[in-house]
Amino acid sequence: MELGEIEIENMLRIGLGSFPLYEKQHWIQVVVKDESIYISYGLSDNRIGNLCGTRFDLEILGEQCNINSYNIQEGKRRRGYGRELYNLLEMFCKKKFNCRKFVTSASGQGFYFWPKMGFYFKEGIEVEKVV
Repeated sequence: MELGEIEIENMLRIGLGSFPLYEKQHWIQVVVKDESIYISYGLSDNRIGNLCGTRFDLEILGEQCNINSYNIQEGKRRRGYGRELYNLLEMFCKKKFNCRKFVTSASGQGFYFWPKMGFYFKEGIEVEKVV
């Protein structure tokens, strides 16, 4: 069964319900195009996003999830929110889309964060996790 954009958004909102920084007015945008599913989330309600706020952008292509951006808002970092949100997203992507490989680029605090989430440096700043 293929899922539509509204179904994916609704499922993600249910999944995010347990995340302490989530509120119903936060925006989620889902685009299903060709073989890919793009999911964006942010605290901002202007759909432009707030680079300093909690946000993520995912691209799901087959069994691979590319984490194109991932950020916990300043002032909320180093309190376990990054780990909690990542674990929630990994579980969601595994369960709903059968994702088995997660890939992103490490920068800034990500050099320390992603290895703690089980990622390994692959090449340069690219990190991946196979589950």
